[in-house]
Amino acid sequence: MSDFEYANAPESKAIAKIASSYDLFIGGKFVKPKKGKSFNTINPATEEILAKIAYADKLDIDLAVASARSAYTKVWSKLPAKERGKYLYRIAWKTY
Repeated sequence: MSDFEYANAPESKAIAKIASSYDLFIGGKFVKPKKGKSFNTINPATEEILAKIAYADKLDIDLAVASARSAYTKVWSKLPAKERGKYLYRIAWKTY
């Protein structure tokens, strides 16, 4: 058995469980955008609204970059590439 398993990407609510809204994921947790803005994402084939997505402005992006830089410096850069790949795959699998 390999370290990784693969599956098709979900294309609609019929294939994957899609939440009605998504906040920003910064510093290991979901947070509301600083200015509270969001936008709808739609299925282009049906024009069905799939979810409301948080809109990140400059303040949110600066916070996310600072958080990512800290995580990279303290932990991520010290992990072997194969181990980083496993974590990324697990994240992808959990979002499917």
